[in-house]
Parts: sequence; C-alpha cells; structure tokens
Amino acid sequence: GYDNVTKRHFFAWIDNATTGVMVGWGTSPDGGKTIEYFSECPDCMTGKMTKGKSIVRHVSLDEVQFEMFSQGPDGNWIKNFESTY
Repeated sequence: GYDNVTKRHFFAWIDNATTGVMVGWGTSPDGGKTIEYFSECPDCMTGKMTKGKSIVRHVSLDEVQFEMFSQGPDGNWIKNFESTY
C-alpha cells in the first residue's frame, strides 16, 4: 500500500512458518515501479528482533518480482526468498 500521510509505501507479511508479523516501510526511486522496504520482525529461532529488506519490482502489467533478505551477523544482506507473480 501507500500511506498518503507519511508518503511511504508499506507492506505486511504473515506466513505459517512463524508467529510474528513483519511490517516494512519503503520508498521508490521510480514512481512505484521498484520499491525497497526495510522492516523488523521477531526471529522465531532467537526470540530477538531481526532486520529485513524486501524489494518489489513491477516488471510489467502481468509480472511482479518479490525478493526478501535478512541481515547476517556481518551486516550483509542474505536473500532468503524470491518469487515471481
């Protein structure tokens, strides 16, 4: 979605692998064609909050690419999910 008040894009991710909700806020350098989100969510393995990054690319009217990353101990982003819709 897009929040008209904060002028930022947002998303919520819920799945059956964890019991938490990931909420991300992002911006787009190209009018919504590509959106980079940053988020925090509970890590079900450690019980601590973990940082995440997600990228949505609107390739065409019929194709959207979605990537999800988690931040490793060294600060680098590790891709852990990718899907094309």
